[in-house]
Amino acid sequence: MGGGKSKANDGGQPPKIEGVLAIQRRQGDVFIGGDPAGLRSFAKLLAWTADLDQNSLPDVADGERFRLVLSPQNGEGEQPLSPTSSHAEISRLDAKGSGKLPDEFLPKSGGKLDERVSLLGCAVVLILAIVGLMILTGVLR
Repeated sequence: MGGGKSKANDGGQPPKIEGVLAIQRRQGDVFIGGDPAGLRSFAKLLAWTADLDQNSLPDVADGERFRLVLSPQNGEGEQPLSPTSSHAEISRLDAKGSGKLPDEFLPKSGGKLDERVSLLGCAVVLILAIVGLMILTGVLR
């Protein structure tokens, strides 16, 4: 993972899933696995989504959130997953225009949360999980 700040994108076509990528629900847990190409392309897709300028998307109304469907059927507008995968969705939590997060993702303590810190924390946890998975699968040495 390179250093520096990512460049925002203006909503062009998302990167395609390449190789093999599986996302499955297993007894209340979520399993994400794939070959090196599948895991790398998934990481690129997540980074693309994080860098997306939702305000440049005419198909996303103010107050709505960008979402991308991942599916084993690979229907129109969907990214392909392995045949044994569950349907999955990648979504931005911050709303177009306001940047507001849904209440269900905020702490239940009633305390005020700085949304920028929350988004950064979620991104860091996700990146660490992907890097850990890549190390475990031998993609990163």
